[in-house]
Amino acid sequence: RELTGESEERLAKARTSSDPTRFFNVLLEEGVVDLDSATINRLLVGDRDAIMLGIRKATYGNEIELRVYCEDCAEVFEAEIGVDEIPVRALESDRTFEVKLRKGGRAQVRLAVGSDQNAYMGDPSLSPAEKNTVLLERCVEWVEINGDKNSVAGFPSLVRDMGVLDRRAILKELDDRQPGPRYDGLEIEHDECGAKIPVQFGLDALFPGL
Repeated sequence: RELTGESEERLAKARTSSDPTRFFNVLLEEGVVDLDSATINRLLVGDRDAIMLGIRKATYGNEIELRVYCEDCAEVFEAEIGVDEIPVRALESDRTFEVKLRKGGRAQVRLAVGSDQNAYMGDPSLSPAEKNTVLLERCVEWVEINGDKNSVAGFPSLVRDMGVLDRRAILKELDDRQPGPRYDGLEIEHDECGAKIPVQFGLDALFPGL
């Protein structure tokens, strides 16, 4: 549904929170008609992102206005891209899957949901590596090494003890398998010089003034 003045007031308060996820969570709560916050937090991260685009379209319309810098000719120009132009990936496999690890090991992993996103994004003091650890601790269900299977919930240190390449392999699978909007590969052509410029934008561009 379209965001209202009441939504704007709640979002303004959320902007001042020390929790970086607060604005996004309030946005979803205000823009969804039939789901409570607990249910929204159980949705896949990609589904939450797709809902966000739906709220954007209901509130502002389809066209997203952008200011783009062209490195080829050093010009800043105005451009538009439609919400409908952003590709959305469907869920192509089970939410739970296995990842083969180096040295013959394997891990069972589930796709991240909203509560996982809140946990690893909600603390601004965490480094990128620490955020990865939080995500892995929540999404890796068990790890098997040399035939010995251990639950990560019971032994969260397993993800810290895991090799860097194994951690990266799991994180890549989590990203590749997550459904929802895909912003990588979006480009805008600059009419003046013909350059194709990668499009990057965040919440401020999607929800200007909020």
